[in-house]
Amino acid sequence: MVGKARLCFAAHQSINSSFNDFDLLHSMTTPIFASATPLFKSAVHIIRASGDNLESLFAPLCTLPPPKQLARRDLKWNSTQGCFYERALVVFSPAPQSYTGEDCVEFHLHGNPLLVQRFSDCLLALGLRLARPGEFTQRALLNGKQSLLGVEALQELMEADTDLQLQQAQAHQGGSPPWVLAFHAELAGWVAQAEAAVDYGEDEHLSLDESALKIWANAWVEQIQLEYRKAQAAQWIKKGIHIVLVGRPNAGKSSLFNYLLKDERAIVSDTPGTTRDYLEGRAELGDLPLTVFDTAGIRDKAEYIEQAGIYKIHPLLLSADLILNLIPAQDSVPDSATEALIHPFSNKVMRVSTMVDQGPPSLVTDCSISLQPAATDELQQALENRFLGGHRARELHTSFWRDRHLQLLLNIQEALWALLNAPMGAPTEIYASALQGAWRHLCRLTGSDPAESSLDELFSRFCLGK
Repeated sequence: MVGKARLCFAAHQSINSSFNDFDLLHSMTTPIFASATPLFKSAVHIIRASGDNLESLFAPLCTLPPPKQLARRDLKWNSTQGCFYERALVVFSPAPQSYTGEDCVEFHLHGNPLLVQRFSDCLLALGLRLARPGEFTQRALLNGKQSLLGVEALQELMEADTDLQLQQAQAHQGGSPPWVLAFHAELAGWVAQAEAAVDYGEDEHLSLDESALKIWANAWVEQIQLEYRKAQAAQWIKKGIHIVLVGRPNAGKSSLFNYLLKDERAIVSDTPGTTRDYLEGRAELGDLPLTVFDTAGIRDKAEYIEQAGIYKIHPLLLSADLILNLIPAQDSVPDSATEALIHPFSNKVMRVSTMVDQGPPSLVTDCSISLQPAATDELQQALENRFLGGHRARELHTSFWRDRHLQLLLNIQEALWALLNAPMGAPTEIYASALQGAWRHLCRLTGSDPAESSLDELFSRFCLGK
């Protein structure tokens, strides 16, 4: 544990910038504790602890039960500040068969915040410290109980807002996907061959089969390009798509907003100017997570309050992923006020014909919708084509979607392209350098490289007790 902690913390920035290297190393070997359940009055409150030699550490408090058995224990502690007593359920998971790879203990207390605070004081007096956010999982990673991809999938699970996000996070718990394992094994073989040819080629008459190497690299470039496109699409499923609805008054913005949210959030009326300020809501269309903004109808002769609502649209348009310009099917010319407003953002505008149940669209648009009866399949397909590359959301099975994943996939592609672009008969050192570059980026992608600078940011987003 100490060796891995030293490597990890020597390689990347500290979790707390006020710590020096010695403090960090000492901090990671100090027993920790944290609440694993919210702190309010409840039937049960769970506190978990992790560290080395917890049996002897907790001896003044209670005798721990046999491993993996939930047993009742009387917790007793006497100090100059007073006495503590609680009858609790305790479970002990000794190292290395525990979540963190260290000794782990869970205390199931009565859910009284004052009692929990007093028990926390006892643990501090015993020499434990309060864990930082995500520190239990960080220790699991350092002790080889979790992979970096597994940790990222765990965070994905904790942050899931939709059924699809939850299902995909659960599917990613296994760590590296099969194609990564295959690429890792094959790349390791080529790296070993290249390094042997560089170091011992002349003495042992070793050489690389350049033709076979280039055929291999070309096949993997195509595979990684496919995975990169899937990762780009998966980002939208994880992050959600921010959509702003614009259009003239009575274009159907509030009706579509209510339909997507499955709630009558916006007032729908034939009176122009009914919507004065924008409304925001979370929604799903098919399996696509959306954040939708309903805005005031745009017209030149708006009254003062209505005009103020229109001015508020500009910041929304700047940050939007997509602007849906809703155009009633019966309109024969585009609305000039709306067109002027969205013109600077034309690269992220999609024109949608509404109310097509009342007649065919008069203008050419990207798709059509009707809400009476509901018919939004064209809109869903248009969104999937634009953001998912034509994939159906549930067909996107990838463990990669973070910005760091995308960058490292690009880096691996660039290393393989350097290999492919080398002329036949090039020095073996050129091939070895390209293969080593691909290897370094792959190790960073999977987390087998301890010098991963994004670990601190990742763990800081976990909750206490995880």
